[in-house]
Amino acid sequence: MVTTQLFIGSRIATEYSTEVFRSVIETSLAAMNAQRLVIWNVASPEWERLAVDTCRRRGVEPWLWYPVFADNAALRPHPSLWCKTACGVPLHDCAGRWIGAGPDEDFLFFCPTSNRVAEIVERDLAEAMGRHEWAGVFFDRMRYPSPANGIEALGTCFCRDCTRAMGESGLDADDVAAALSRALDDAVALSHAGVHGSTRRTPVDTQQTLLTRHGLLPWITFRCDTIAERIGLLAGQARRKGLSVGLDLFSPSLASFVGQAYDTLAPLADWIKPMTYFRAPGPAGFPVERASLRDGMCIARGMDEEAACACADQLVGRTPATYAIGAAINGEMDLVRRAIGGCRTTIVPGVELVDIPEIGIYTDARTARSILTSVRSESAEISVSWNILAIPERVASVVGEMYA
Repeated sequence: MVTTQLFIGSRIATEYSTEVFRSVIETSLAAMNAQRLVIWNVASPEWERLAVDTCRRRGVEPWLWYPVFADNAALRPHPSLWCKTACGVPLHDCAGRWIGAGPDEDFLFFCPTSNRVAEIVERDLAEAMGRHEWAGVFFDRMRYPSPANGIEALGTCFCRDCTRAMGESGLDADDVAAALSRALDDAVALSHAGVHGSTRRTPVDTQQTLLTRHGLLPWITFRCDTIAERIGLLAGQARRKGLSVGLDLFSPSLASFVGQAYDTLAPLADWIKPMTYFRAPGPAGFPVERASLRDGMCIARGMDEEAACACADQLVGRTPATYAIGAAINGEMDLVRRAIGGCRTTIVPGVELVDIPEIGIYTDARTARSILTSVRSESAEISVSWNILAIPERVASVVGEMYA
């Protein structure tokens, strides 16, 4: 089964007529033999309606693509509800923060613990689900900030609600903040071991070592439980409307950074999409997450670039040289299967097969075929990400051929 995604940006009317828009979507859906289109609209309602109607005409399932804790239009008027760093640095000013987002995305995250955030999201989701006869809801941005948000953002959230909730869970917020600082210092030492080749760990092993040594595992559990609880409530809200549920998840090597635990999230969904992004120049993509972690360590810990690169490699678990995409996807998929155990939720690996010159990503047919060969060996399903409007015909044709 082929899933693909459609992001309808605020400038869509200046880029497409409605006729061309419909034609591009219809042609690409047909070429890929796609059965599911996940739709996120920030333009006027007519564009979303046109996309849904196109799906219905072709027998394709239209899904609501819903961003939960960031880039949610209902939350944007409430910046006081952003995640708070332990050191007081504003979320938009963290060291190493990626600043390449377009006009419709800022990746500034709102606190998952906040009941006020939950109330706003619940109301907004109800309105969004009622707009069309959706087949399901695909939840995105269902996490805490990642390395791409900057080094200080990795420790969020320390707002009043989170401090209280941590206390109720037996955690002391000041102790957690101090342990996080020590763990970053320890990561510097680990990077030297990696540079000199005295140790070789998987990313999960490296992260587990730091978390265990500094007593942070209960805090990680607290964050993962918070995300799972909130998404469980939203998934229940969708199911009561008769809708299926999909989840957008960080690749396993990165998931612990953002409070996502596959073993607790997978059972909430009909399908999950691990973002096995080894080319994407944006959040969730290994290149950007690693680069932001490197830059943050340079700024926050005064490391030189070589040492910071080694530190990022130890934590993320992959250097640019290991972004041999086929083997990397195979490795991440193995981690997914181990994490979810016997859970029968369908795994739909997500891969970036777009042409977006302004952010430096280009996909030719040969690259697409190579990536798809690896994914095909792992799963009968695929999510061709992340915007059907940017998937070239040459790539759509390869997808359709390999997933006929």
